[in-house]
Amino acid sequence: MVKPTTPELPMPSGKEGDFMDGGNILLVDDEPEMLEVLEALLTGRGHRVSPHASAESARSHFETHPGWADLILTDLNMPGEDGLSLLRGLAADDDSVVGLVITGFATMDSVMDAMRSGVFDFIIKPVKADALDMVVRRALAHRKILVENRNYQRHMEELVKERSEALRAALNQLETAYQFTLESMVSMLEAREKSTGEHSKRVTSIALILARRLGVDKEEMEIIRRGAFLHDIGKVAIPDAILQKPGRLTFSEWEIMKTHVDIGYSILRNNPDIREMAEIVRSHHERYDGSGYPRGLKGAEICLGARVFAVADAYDAIRFPRPYSPGRPAEETLREITRCRGTDFDPAVVDVLAECQPDIERLWRGEEDSAKPVGGTTLP
Repeated sequence: MVKPTTPELPMPSGKEGDFMDGGNILLVDDEPEMLEVLEALLTGRGHRVSPHASAESARSHFETHPGWADLILTDLNMPGEDGLSLLRGLAADDDSVVGLVITGFATMDSVMDAMRSGVFDFIIKPVKADALDMVVRRALAHRKILVENRNYQRHMEELVKERSEALRAALNQLETAYQFTLESMVSMLEAREKSTGEHSKRVTSIALILARRLGVDKEEMEIIRRGAFLHDIGKVAIPDAILQKPGRLTFSEWEIMKTHVDIGYSILRNNPDIREMAEIVRSHHERYDGSGYPRGLKGAEICLGARVFAVADAYDAIRFPRPYSPGRPAEETLREITRCRGTDFDPAVVDVLAECQPDIERLWRGEEDSAKPVGGTTLP
C-alpha cells in the first residue's frame, strides 16, 4: 500500500485546546462481547470508533480510509494475524498512528515484543473504564505532539526548499550579471587591441586540449577555460600609448605593462567562486624555473592552470602570425617550446603538447571543436 500523501497530518479532532477528546479509534478484538463493551466505553467519551472482529477487517478499513485513525486499539492474541503483527504492518503504511494493546495474558516476553513493535501502552483485561479513559487520553496527547512535530518538520523542509530555490535563482542572476561584466571587459580590451580577443580564444582552445590529455577533471577544466580566456583582462588599465605601441617598449613602459597581471587578479579575486581562475590570471607569466613575474614562483608553486596556459600561450605566440613577427611552422614551434622544457615550461605539459599537436592543428584548420564548453555558464 502507498502511504497517503497529504499537505499535513490530521490533528486529533475535538474542541480546540481539548486534544484529549474526540479521537478516531480503530478497535480490534475477536470477542464480540468485549468489542461491544469497548466500543460503548469509547463512544461514551466522545470518540469515533470503527470496530472490527479481525485483523484482516481492520486492515481493510485502514487501507480504504487512509489518514483516518488516530489510535489503533487491538487485542494481543487473536486467531489468524495477532495484534502485534497488525500494528507492525499498519505502522509500515502510516507510522504516525499510535498503537495500544489489550491483553489478559501479559508476560515479560509479550511486553518486550510489544515495546519493540512501537506499542505506546497496555490495557489489561478485565478493562476498567477509568483506566481505559486515562490510557486513551495519554495516547491522543502523544499523537497530537507527534503530529505537530511532523507537520512542523514538513513545514520547515518546505520553507528551506523555497528559500534554497530563491537563493539559487539570486545566485544565478548574480552569476549572469558578473559574467556579462567580464565579457564586456574583454570586449573593451579587444576593441583597444584587436589581436587580444582572437588570441584569447585560440589560447583557451589549446589549453583545454592540453588539460584534457593531462586528465584534468571537469571542475578544473572550467577554471582553466575561464582563466585562459580572461588572462589579459588586466590590460584594460594599461595606457593606449603602451598597449598599442608598435615598437619595443622601454624599461619603464615594460614595468607598467607587467602590472596587468596583478590588475587582472585584483579585478577577479573578490569573488570566492572564481578565485582559482584569478590565480591563473595572476600567474600566467611565471616560469617553471622561477624567473617569471610577478612573484617569481617556481615549479609546483605555480598553479596547474597557469602552467598549462603558459605552454598554450607560447604555442599561439610562436605559431600564429603577429604584426611584429611571422608565424612559424608547427614543427619549429614544437621544437622551440621543447627547448624550454624545464626552464620556462612544466615538462609534463610540454610532453603532452607533443602528443596533442595534431589535435591543435586540426582545430586551427576548423576540422573540430576542441574548445567546446565544459559545464556551467560559458564564456565565448
